[in-house]
Amino acid sequence: MEAELFPRARTEVAPGAVHVPDWLAPAR
Repeated sequence: MEAELFPRARTEVAPGAVHVPDWLAPAR
């Protein structure tokens, strides 16, 4: 169900990459 919530983030963020999307960490 996560893919439905934010499929874009899943596609942009590679599996295993320890990077947080901008919409998740706007302060960074």
